[in-house]
Amino acid sequence: MRKFLLSAFIIGTGLVKAQTVANDWTLTDCSTSTTYNLFSMLDNEEVVVMEFAMGCGTCTNAAGYLMDLKNDYDISHPGKVKFFYMDYWTGNDCATDVVPVVAPYAFTAAFEHCSPEKSYYMSGSPMPAIVIVGGSNHLVLSEKNSWSNSDTASIKATIDNFFATVGQNEVAVSDKISFVYPNPGNGQFNLMVEWSANEPADISITDLTGKVVHTLINQNLVEGTQQLAINASFLSEGNYSVTIRSATGMKNLLLIIKK
Repeated sequence: MRKFLLSAFIIGTGLVKAQTVANDWTLTDCSTSTTYNLFSMLDNEEVVVMEFAMGCGTCTNAAGYLMDLKNDYDISHPGKVKFFYMDYWTGNDCATDVVPVVAPYAFTAAFEHCSPEKSYYMSGSPMPAIVIVGGSNHLVLSEKNSWSNSDTASIKATIDNFFATVGQNEVAVSDKISFVYPNPGNGQFNLMVEWSANEPADISITDLTGKVVHTLINQNLVEGTQQLAINASFLSEGNYSVTIRSATGMKNLLLIIKK
């Protein structure tokens, strides 16, 4: 693990927009000319980590820490976690600015002119900004601008939680329609669930490490559509998951608290 310090660096004001679902893109790798489509990867139940940057020293330092994670996931989850370098400065190009920066690092791919992709998640020019998306529901698992080396553990926890929950057994409960609203919210939410049969259910809120922080219901859900009130006002701001478990499988929904 690298020993150098990584400091936060900001140009302008970076505002995260707290998106709940990813925005699709199709981009071509600067080095290999290979084309990648985001939703195609997510539909394969993969996790995609995007580093939005523009060649600053702090951004390349961040790349080193991300590659430590990539090396680990290449072993534990081969082919299931992709890491992309997304250069968003309009004056930069592949040959002069992108390839020289990422050459020491084994990113899955690196792209030029990614300002439209960045602007979907945040405004301003935070550097570097890390966005993690995952799964066939195209969920935004994490957004963080002004990333620093202390955030590495949080990134790992986010990805591990996805594979422990979101990425498992979703097909088994795909006939159960469910969503949370308003989302983001200040702690008072509603969960709409359409249940296909009378059966026991466990609904809980977990943090990004997979720890249960609140149990909502542990009883039978009756067949049909129902609305359940969620009071999570006691939880801190951040991203959580509403986890629905039954005998036939599990479903995970992103829950964002903003106060």
